[in-house]
Amino acid sequence: MSIAEADYLEKNRSSWQYGYDAPNVESWVFRWNGRILRNKLGITSGNLLDWGCGQGATAGFFQRIGFDAYGVDIAAGDLERAKRLIPSERLKLIFPKPDMIPFFNVSFDVVVSIQSFYFLSDTDMAIAIASLHAQMKPGAILYATMIALDSQFGKISTDGPDGMRRLVKSNERYDTDSFLNFVTDEADLVSKFPGFEPVLIGYYDADWGEGSEKHWHITARRV
Repeated sequence: MSIAEADYLEKNRSSWQYGYDAPNVESWVFRWNGRILRNKLGITSGNLLDWGCGQGATAGFFQRIGFDAYGVDIAAGDLERAKRLIPSERLKLIFPKPDMIPFFNVSFDVVVSIQSFYFLSDTDMAIAIASLHAQMKPGAILYATMIALDSQFGKISTDGPDGMRRLVKSNERYDTDSFLNFVTDEADLVSKFPGFEPVLIGYYDADWGEGSEKHWHITARRV
């Protein structure tokens, strides 16, 4: 199946235009900040970008604790809600196809991307990572998550284009036909982030009656 046949970007964009109601920062964000960013790496301020910021919960959290937070997302409605948490001039609507154009006229000390990169194909994710790398200071920190192939979604997915797999699922919470980029193991995770040196690799998981929600996470330093 070719990318043109799959039209994966449009499917993924359509799947997320309704927004994702997540007004509170997730535990794996504030725990990462306390355990890794602040205590292990000694970073407590600077320019921070949330790539895929949604309603601004993560960006707003870092804004409150001393960072100059910025956010980009593909869902206009979510960005409107994010404006209540961080200055509106630090938010930008993006089309899901990545490019090398700087999002803002600043260099970033920290970039976080929570459950966002895996909506891109291998080719497009490589473009996005290269773009972010160019907008980060030397030695800046990236914190990103990728969905695991042995999660509930990975187990029911089917072959798709360019490193992706197709997910079709419907229940009382959502109805989706989209493409996801799954990670098989630590080596596969690291390979997604060229130009970055791993500092810490781990995962988080939960099961709310639907199966594993396992996500790999990586903390890496820009080189």
